[in-house]
Amino acid sequence: MARAKPKDVAAFHAENDTQTDHRLHVFDAVSQAVPQGPVLYAGSYVDIAPSVFFDDVRYVDTDKRAARFFSEKEAVLT
Repeated sequence: MARAKPKDVAAFHAENDTQTDHRLHVFDAVSQAVPQGPVLYAGSYVDIAPSVFFDDVRYVDTDKRAARFFSEKEAVLT
């Protein structure tokens, strides 16, 4: 699993966030503790922060806004 570099986290914040995300410390710790493989992130809405730390994240949410967000695949994958 590719570990996030500080510049990746900074770039994520610059493009997607207006304040420091306290969960990034949690994602960082988990990324170091779990074996490689897909990660399930339930109830994410449009929080894509886990993708900074994990190569393969499966986002699951019943919020219709999340479906709209993730339907724009090119934007999500960049």
